[in-house]
Amino acid sequence: MLTWHPGRAEVLFDRPGKGLVSRPGTARYLWRRLAESQGLLQLVSPYLILTRGLRRELQRLRRQGIEIRLFTNSLGSTDVPLVYGAYYRHRPWLLRQGVVLAELPASCGLSLHAKLILLGEREALLGSFNLDPRSLHLNTELMLRLHCAPLCAELQGWLHHWQERACEPDLLSPWWRRLIARLSDWLPLRPWL
Repeated sequence: MLTWHPGRAEVLFDRPGKGLVSRPGTARYLWRRLAESQGLLQLVSPYLILTRGLRRELQRLRRQGIEIRLFTNSLGSTDVPLVYGAYYRHRPWLLRQGVVLAELPASCGLSLHAKLILLGEREALLGSFNLDPRSLHLNTELMLRLHCAPLCAELQGWLHHWQERACEPDLLSPWWRRLIARLSDWLPLRPWL
């Protein structure tokens, strides 16, 4: 059954030509919202490639005592093993920072494609953006900012459901998936992912 909740929403978008003839509006807005985080920050991104700027921001937030939880695909559930490899190389760093990581297991037979940021209990960002350089600097992205505590609670429940099923890094994936993931470390591919 569909439940309607009163709340406020804003739509943000990048102009065509982002990175070439226009500035990345959604990325600037995203950085601003992350910088203002308080309490709990939950990030859901199927394609997670940590840029230097994102690592610095996550580290700064952790030093301020912000709890950060990341949810992404496992190697077995992703449809782009190269991107998983770029995320996986930063996994030890994220754990050292105290970031809570969860990966969608291959055993569920699904691939994560949701893009969601929960900022506390009252605000959510949904859209087409991933936490990767292409979304931040090149792709034309769309973002919906929601101010609605009941809807955020439902999104939190959805996320909690999947985080409970999360797995450790999938070391039993087929050899060819592991090899493709490793290529992102061996070859200078990260700027194009």
